[in-house]
Amino acid sequence: MLREKFYALSTREQQILSIAVPIIIIMLCWLVLLKPMLDNRSRLLLGIANNQQQLSWMRENTGRVAKVSPASASVDSPRDKSQLRQIMNQLLSAQKISIQRIQNVNKKDVSYHLDNSDFNSILQLLKDCQDRNIQIVQLQITKAKSAGKVNTRLTIAIQG
Repeated sequence: MLREKFYALSTREQQILSIAVPIIIIMLCWLVLLKPMLDNRSRLLLGIANNQQQLSWMRENTGRVAKVSPASASVDSPRDKSQLRQIMNQLLSAQKISIQRIQNVNKKDVSYHLDNSDFNSILQLLKDCQDRNIQIVQLQITKAKSAGKVNTRLTIAIQG
């Protein structure tokens, strides 16, 4: 049936269809199959490059945490839990770190949840804690959604 219609066309129309049909089939394959796969691959490669850049930045800056040396006790060393919380709130305010949650863990430990904070601010906070003789009992740092931002779970206590 299609053959009959094809042969019923003029020679010029047959030549046009002979050229146009394969081109249309190739374009449809490109639009439906190849282009989405290539776009997805490009997006994934870009995501990998961004993640590798963030990972290298975090590796460079985590070395700064390891370089922080223990400091001698400062004048501001806390003597009790309420003073510990007060000093910690001052340190967090100085670094412009927002507190999501504060929780008393036991008689001497206090836990802080700090979400979406600058990584450099967290590093400075850790250094300040050591300078003030505040013991870091537990520390968990995870990557936040934004570049250079981290979610931190920090449990501290009075040293000694």
